[in-house]
Amino acid sequence: MKLVKCTHPTVPFIIPKELLNAVPRISSSLVRLPPEVLHNVFSHVTDPIDQVCLALTCKHLLQASSSLVMKIPSVAKLGDLRMLLCHRMDTLLRSTAAPLDVLGQPRDMSVPCQKCLRSRPARRSHWKEEGERFALMEPRTDAREIWNLIVLAWAIRYSPLCPACLLEVRRELEEKGDSQPDVPGITSLPKERCQLEWK
Repeated sequence: MKLVKCTHPTVPFIIPKELLNAVPRISSSLVRLPPEVLHNVFSHVTDPIDQVCLALTCKHLLQASSSLVMKIPSVAKLGDLRMLLCHRMDTLLRSTAAPLDVLGQPRDMSVPCQKCLRSRPARRSHWKEEGERFALMEPRTDAREIWNLIVLAWAIRYSPLCPACLLEVRRELEEKGDSQPDVPGITSLPKERCQLEWK
């Protein structure tokens, strides 16, 4: 396994106390190893994303990893709202947050969002009610078109942010005086593709 450097800001991986206090059900000989040996195993896993995934394998490994300093990508610390696309965060979310089917494959119905760090539905019908509220609250005449682009970008996996977060980023940029915010998934989405996909 080669060392992969994350160029994005990182924050410590914090394990919830409820999980640390949980009693592990030990069934594998690997997790029966003493903590010192498990720490040695973790030290050979050089990719920080792989370290977190190994720690999340079971409660025993999670507890063994609690004394280690593991770093995860921080979308919040990126600063520039336009730079929200973090491939390292995407890798981590797809490895840990995406719901899996019975075969262990990510379900198509939900996609992990890089801003709120939640797995959100990709179905356009899920966002219809929020879109109606947005159209009523937004004074702009093209509000419905903007919302449709936001939802479409998420539905076709073009945007790394769910519609709710993308809308929040757009508003933040507009408040900063950016009249034409170039947010991934809105302005960069090809118009021809929109017309084809939305029909």
